[in-house]
Amino acid sequence: FRSEIADSFALALEIENIFHGKSSGIDIACVLASEPICYRRGAPAEELQMNWLPHLYLFDTGLRSATKDCVAKVERAQRTDLDERMLVAVQKARHALRSDSKRGFGELREALQLAASCFEEWGLGPSSALVKKLEEAGAAAIKPTGSGGGGYLLTLWEKAPPAEFGLIPVWENS
Repeated sequence: FRSEIADSFALALEIENIFHGKSSGIDIACVLASEPICYRRGAPAEELQMNWLPHLYLFDTGLRSATKDCVAKVERAQRTDLDERMLVAVQKARHALRSDSKRGFGELREALQLAASCFEEWGLGPSSALVKKLEEAGAAAIKPTGSGGGGYLLTLWEKAPPAEFGLIPVWENS
């Protein structure tokens, strides 16, 4: 980030730490970026290289959770195997977006399913009834966003989903 953006990031991160405890800073980095990014705590944001745009939509569960509580739950679990699985999921997702859409779709589905399984094992996944409803409508993968435990779900579709769900597109797919 440019200097003035870096200053804004540092201030916003300090404020977010007050509310959430130990913030990753990803929300702030995404808001400050003008393009899709790949973000790691403590490292500069990188442009996310993509060769295709999957049909990704956000679904509002209507539930809210305290980020601080969710972060504490993950830390209490002390499951480095889940951290490693989440890293593999991120690497798979990046690879999927860099490949062609035909091969990439399946890889992205696997990556999101792997990440979702981590949230489940942390006890921060969505209700099975909600997952079943979205899968029956055609969602190929469903993963919590942010800290989990409510909020939004990231959903992957082969084509645009039914309008009845009121899903929010991650980006406009042409």
